Amino acid sequence: EWRRLVQREELGVQSGVCRVLMSPLTDSVRPQEDWVAALRRAFHAKAGLHPDHQSMMLSFDKSACKCSEFDQVAQEYGGLRTVGTLYQVVVSLRMDDSRIEGRLGLPNGSDFAVIECREGRPYQLHVWAWKSSEDERLGLVEE
Repeated sequence: EWRRLVQREELGVQSGVCRVLMSPLTDSVRPQEDWVAALRRAFHAKAGLHPDHQSMMLSFDKSACKCSEFDQVAQEYGGLRTVGTLYQVVVSLRMDDSRIEGRLGLPNGSDFAVIECREGRPYQLHVWAWKSSEDERLGLVEE
């Protein structure tokens, strides 16, 4: 059975504001960066998986990447019009590698937390959970 990694909660360490998300790993693509580099950066910053470990543990299925344009009003930014491209990517874990032990809550699929520290920005605590296909069927995970 497959499982999906979702960010369960995000806590602003200094502000104390906690948001329940139940959404997959996301980040913005920066100028002069492709979606693969953005995904690797997000796995490092938000899920705590160092780039050296990513190359031995993760496999990105580029052929299954879904790309769609969006044009929407972002209520969380005061109604600002937001235009962009959304990439949905399937990432597989190489579970046969012993170096996976203790990373990303594996091999047991345990919840885990990572503090994101970015220069000039407040610290964020990201709490992650592994959700099953049944959780998704029941609507407990956002797309």
